Amino acid sequence: MRRAISTACRTVLILGLWAALTASQAPTRPVDAREPPAASAASDAQAANALKVQLRAVEAAESQILPSWLGAILSFVGTCLVLWSLHIARASNAISRQALMVTREGTENAIRAYLEVGDYALMIDDRGLITPSFVLTNVGRTPARRVNVVWAVGELPAADAPNMDLVPTYAQAPLRISHLSAGGSVTPEATAFDPMLSDDDDMGPAHEAVVFGSVDYDDIFSDSVRHRTEFCAQVVIRRDYSKPDRVGWSFTPSAFHNATDDDCARPPDPW
Repeated sequence: MRRAISTACRTVLILGLWAALTASQAPTRPVDAREPPAASAASDAQAANALKVQLRAVEAAESQILPSWLGAILSFVGTCLVLWSLHIARASNAISRQALMVTREGTENAIRAYLEVGDYALMIDDRGLITPSFVLTNVGRTPARRVNVVWAVGELPAADAPNMDLVPTYAQAPLRISHLSAGGSVTPEATAFDPMLSDDDDMGPAHEAVVFGSVDYDDIFSDSVRHRTEFCAQVVIRRDYSKPDRVGWSFTPSAFHNATDDDCARPPDPW
């Protein structure tokens, strides 16, 4: 294609120069028969030299076309490569950032504080009053902050989940702890209550006496994400009325209201 364009350019240029030369040699006056042949030959030689000079100029211009064209192509390719490299760098940076965030989140979840409730127990005094208790333990690997414990003792239909706002309960004093170290534990103070409402004979199979509540807390990694643990255990009290000083009891985890974080029935309460 390049050769065809070059040939066409040369042809057009030669025809134009030849037309100009012919026009310049057209007689404007009667030809003097006595004009010496040397003058005509000199004029032809000058025209031929002029044509050669112009042809060389055309060839020189043509010789610069390919390097210029190649330079433009290389410049375009280089620009494309730079843009592509920038795109790859940005994509790699985004992937690395996402991987770092996932790794960080996984690490934080692995070592953050986790509060669990267990070791339920009952204390029975000489008046026959019952005082329930449990142990709150940080089973995580880092401290918990701004811990708030709300709990109660009461009875409710066996098929219902406990609700601190609706179920009649023996509400216990809330417990607030600013810091609970990893592996640390605490036993909330409880108020004694009369276990008559929890007797099997009084309640029947349709009700449960329960110890239930919630624990809200923060970990050390975030001030905006608060965690929650909901707990509930059925209290079974067996009284021997022929021997009032003998009272038996046991705790059984309830099928309701035992959950953590997103599985809880209610969102965490603020500190």
